[in-house]
Amino acid sequence: MPAVRTEKNRLWTAIVPPSIPRPFTSSQPVSLSPSDRHSTSLRLLFQDTERLLQDFSKKHEQLLVGMTNALKGMANLDEALAASRTETVAEIKNLVNMQHLSVRDQLNDIGSAVTNMSDGCGKIKARLDHVDEFVGLQIKDAIEVLHKRLDDMGDVSFTCMLVTWE
Repeated sequence: MPAVRTEKNRLWTAIVPPSIPRPFTSSQPVSLSPSDRHSTSLRLLFQDTERLLQDFSKKHEQLLVGMTNALKGMANLDEALAASRTETVAEIKNLVNMQHLSVRDQLNDIGSAVTNMSDGCGKIKARLDHVDEFVGLQIKDAIEVLHKRLDDMGDVSFTCMLVTWE
């Protein structure tokens, strides 16, 4: 009757297979296949695990490259917004200068000049408010995209780790 196998015996059998002395006879041909099936199974398991980790590493690198590209895109967007703001400020400055010259040349009445200047300042203020609102929305959208990509990267990394460890 075979001995009852317990969990402890199974564990040690999987890690260190039992040594059963086999009589060596010269009449038997030498086997080219591995004689230790447990070690072979563990070796195959380690190779599969290594391959899965390499695949995970490649996907992780791709995510990091995508994130780097997103950050570069945000930097480019920031530069474009700064350039747009500079152009808008220069355009506003030119409008103010032209308005000032126009007011000085065409208006004799100080009261009407003040009124026109006030209207021009209101337009400038409205334009600056519009530019600030536009820049704020662009930055907010870019930050939301970055956060979404970071969240997606975290979800993918966690999912890949779960799949790998199972």
